[in-house]
Amino acid sequence: MRLRSIRNILLLLLGVIVVSCAANKELSRENDGFEWGVDEVEIASNGKVFIVNELRFYEINSAKDAMLLMFQNYGKWDRRTEGKYQDNIKQLTWESIDLFSDNTLFTIIADGTETTSDYFASLIVFDSNGNDCLANGYPLRYRIIELFQDKKKRLGLKQDMYQILNE
Repeated sequence: MRLRSIRNILLLLLGVIVVSCAANKELSRENDGFEWGVDEVEIASNGKVFIVNELRFYEINSAKDAMLLMFQNYGKWDRRTEGKYQDNIKQLTWESIDLFSDNTLFTIIADGTETTSDYFASLIVFDSNGNDCLANGYPLRYRIIELFQDKKKRLGLKQDMYQILNE
């Protein structure tokens, strides 16, 4: 009986490792060399783990570029939480954001990482019903991606702006 329990635990751990290591990645390069991708990532909320899609920008000046993009376009964030990728880079969350000026509200989580193996700024987007807006099949998926690509291309870089993100 005890051996069977250990075996089941090991199989469960193996399954978790396989799922967490498997990456479903969509990668694209715009005509001007602007590289971005959509990856499936795990997030934890209320003690549960969910798989969501994350828009990643690889042509960046800082892992905080997505945060800067959000700040320049939508003002100060609503919440700061522990970063998914690095302890020294916090996640910033904007709630009730009207991306298209049509009263449709979204929650956007900005994060990023700067390590020897990864270097990107990222956004996770949920609608007001908690749906993953970057998931395949979501009706506004490509419109949201195009909106953030355009805002990223027009991002105004000022060194003092990055300091504001640490406040």
